[in-house]
Amino acid sequence: MDDNDRPLPIYEHWLELRKRLLICLAFIFLFSLASYFYSGQLIGLLTKPFKGPLFFTAPTEGFSFIMKVSIFSGIILSTPIIFYNLWKFISVTLNEKVKRQILYYFSASVILCILGILFSYFLVIPAALNFLIGITPDALKPFITVNNYFSFTMTLMLAFAFVFQLPLVMIFLVRNNLVSLGKFSGNRHYAILIIFIAAAVLTPTPDAFTQLSLAVPLVALYEISLLILRFF
Repeated sequence: MDDNDRPLPIYEHWLELRKRLLICLAFIFLFSLASYFYSGQLIGLLTKPFKGPLFFTAPTEGFSFIMKVSIFSGIILSTPIIFYNLWKFISVTLNEKVKRQILYYFSASVILCILGILFSYFLVIPAALNFLIGITPDALKPFITVNNYFSFTMTLMLAFAFVFQLPLVMIFLVRNNLVSLGKFSGNRHYAILIIFIAAAVLTPTPDAFTQLSLAVPLVALYEISLLILRFF
């Protein structure tokens, strides 16, 4: 352990935490500010799955939507900085074996998170929008506000980023002897029931199509995880 990795006294630990937090907040602010100047392109990217017009019903709603998109983009762009500072803060208390395990699981988690977001953006959100709008009678015309659209898409993308961590969670539990592979295989029917309940809770709309759009990939991930665990 070198001088940079030596354990810190409590007060120095607090000062180090404050420094890391300030660095992260500064980068979030800078990236959010930069994103504001490209908000038109970002909004175009975010609204691409929806083919119709979006509306705002209050003078401030359009501006608040721009700010939400800018801040969300700033947080996403700052993610490497945030994780780097978090790692520098906690790594001084860990041994090399634990460090390697954390880096392994973290790298896999980031990949699964990105896959979940891309899956929801390119497949689930367009399909859900087409279904929900398509089942309404022709006499009813959609009047979707920008804030409602933002809440709908962000909830779905975050939900898929979250549930795509399932294989990693299962691998972690089995590798650390917390749950056996036999338990996962033998209680498959309970797992599927829990998955459908979780899909009903996590999806932003009560319709069955959107819930199935989350539940079916999650069941597939569960089965894929079992295959991976059996293989290894």
